[in-house]
Amino acid sequence: MAKPQINLSAISLQDQERFWNRIEKLETGCWEWQAFRNRKGYGQMSLQGRLILAHRFSFYIHNGHLSSELFVMHICDNPPCCNPAHLRLGTNKENMQDAAQKGRMPKGNSHPFRLNPSLIANYGARNGANTCPESVARGERHWTRRLPEQIKRGNERKNTILTPDLVCEIRAKRLNGYSQQRLADEYGVDRKTIAKVVNRETWKHI
Repeated sequence: MAKPQINLSAISLQDQERFWNRIEKLETGCWEWQAFRNRKGYGQMSLQGRLILAHRFSFYIHNGHLSSELFVMHICDNPPCCNPAHLRLGTNKENMQDAAQKGRMPKGNSHPFRLNPSLIANYGARNGANTCPESVARGERHWTRRLPEQIKRGNERKNTILTPDLVCEIRAKRLNGYSQQRLADEYGVDRKTIAKVVNRETWKHI
């Protein structure tokens, strides 16, 4: 689930008081959330006009840091638990592996498509492009045609390694006989990236 962008450093004492008023400490050691829980059992609270998972809030106020790129995982396997001693950080991959090990990933006969095959038959039909094709922006109505200045290109894109100057260098060296693999090793990217740059499949505007 996408994590809302919230300024955790702006959490007030009132926010923390609301949190503690909804916590019940059990003999098992779990601190269970007593207010709203989502369909998976995780507690949720309103913060700065958005919903945040209660256990993420707890991790932050007890540890003072929380990356939006990481998940807060339960060691106790109790979704409403907010005890920071029962929580740890993990990547998306680690979170998926943890869910699979705990049997939380539906598969086989427990998968929704197996339990209700009609979902498969109607899956495409429910898509907005099929139910209301006239509402789909195509051609001149597409945002890339209407607002071309907002298209991110080259090093404007997130996590881009190459720059316009490096792209020009790569193309020049390729013309001078450098192999794609040699260029990939030199610039720290894979060979496919070099091939797309050289063939102008990417960085077309340079």
